[in-house]
Amino acid sequence: MISLPPLVDRAARILISSPEGGLLSSVRSTLLEEGHEVVLHRDARSLVAAVLEERVDLVLLDVDGPFEQALEAVGDLRMVDEGRLVPLMLASCSARDEFDVVRGLLAGADDFLTGTRVRELAARVLVQLRNRRDRELLRYAERERGELHNAAWTDPLTGLGNRRAADHFLKEALVGSESVLVMITDLDHFKHVNDTWGHAAGDRVLQTVGAALRRMARDGDQVARFGGEEFLVVIRDAPTERHRAIAERLLGSVRSLSLPPGVGPTSITASVGAVSWSASDGVLSVTELFRLADESLYEAKRTGRDRLVMSSIGKERVVPASEPLTDEVRR
Repeated sequence: MISLPPLVDRAARILISSPEGGLLSSVRSTLLEEGHEVVLHRDARSLVAAVLEERVDLVLLDVDGPFEQALEAVGDLRMVDEGRLVPLMLASCSARDEFDVVRGLLAGADDFLTGTRVRELAARVLVQLRNRRDRELLRYAERERGELHNAAWTDPLTGLGNRRAADHFLKEALVGSESVLVMITDLDHFKHVNDTWGHAAGDRVLQTVGAALRRMARDGDQVARFGGEEFLVVIRDAPTERHRAIAERLLGSVRSLSLPPGVGPTSITASVGAVSWSASDGVLSVTELFRLADESLYEAKRTGRDRLVMSSIGKERVVPASEPLTDEVRR
């Protein structure tokens, strides 16, 4: 799309589409006096191309020529994304039938002026430019708000959600899901990676692992960088009897990563603490769920790392630590 700065800090660029000697040619000097930039265009049939090439803020179209051709040009401009937000005004030296005015406005024009009132036309131009300025400022504000929201909820290194996004997602999941599987993944001996190969290599490892976890998750699940070398994966509404297999697959997806040689470790392992919850287990807070997952993670690290420890609500808290995956399970 055409993307220009708001009109509050630059001159407006106006395209006048009019045959030689037409009404709109006569207002050129008035528009220039008011500080606008003016581009003259002679053939309405190539209006769309001219608007895209000149990157204009407003179009004035003389309709004293073939009226159907002018309406077609209006429709063509409104059919392209780049032309939908450009104000377009129709003007005629002579009085026009009310039906013509209605057709012009319904075709997509923002205004239709008849007669030779040059100053009135210039004033209407200012109104349309002000409307465009307000729309542009609103779009800029919405874009900035969206960027700020993304920055507040996104980890800049991996592009995954951050802790805030994970908290919010998990609160929604606990209310609207039949089951939830929470997995905290901690990369083993990550400090050694940074100390040996440098933080750039550590960043590449984090990005690679984050991408692998995102590929493993389904649409509607959540993958977040929980902090440092920890990642959080939340799986919603998967059968609880499949939770352990899913967690094992996550662990295997990290183990199976092949990292480029020479720029860091060629492989990496992780410790995973997981919690399986279903709606039949009753209400559980996000804080309690995180606590149980964190305890399971601690147990996985305490018992040798490179393994999964899983808790199930309402049952034995910790399922025995998984042994390293066999080749069959990895496949």
